[in-house]
Amino acid sequence: MKKLLVASLLALVALPVFAARSITAQVNGLVCSFCSAAIEKRLKALDGAKAVYVNLSRRLVAVELADGKDLSPEKIAAEIKEVGYEVVSIVRSELTIEQIKAAKGKK
Repeated sequence: MKKLLVASLLALVALPVFAARSITAQVNGLVCSFCSAAIEKRLKALDGAKAVYVNLSRRLVAVELADGKDLSPEKIAAEIKEVGYEVVSIVRSELTIEQIKAAKGKK
């Protein structure tokens, strides 16, 4: 029984940790290029943000994380709210911004 327990614990430790490449948010209130510019400026200033992508038609904001850096979804949501927009949902993603751009229109 101890061997099984030790083997199970080792297997759990060896599992790869989910490494997010980006954080994506669905945001209400995005209607113009000013909206996009305000969010991009705010999020690009964060330590840990490699790139920011805003898609007005999809109401999507994506922040690609710099290598070795992390930002919490809560921090991203707070920054977006501070600029005056409503965050509907926010999640970590394994996709880069280029992959997110390429997936536009796909669900």
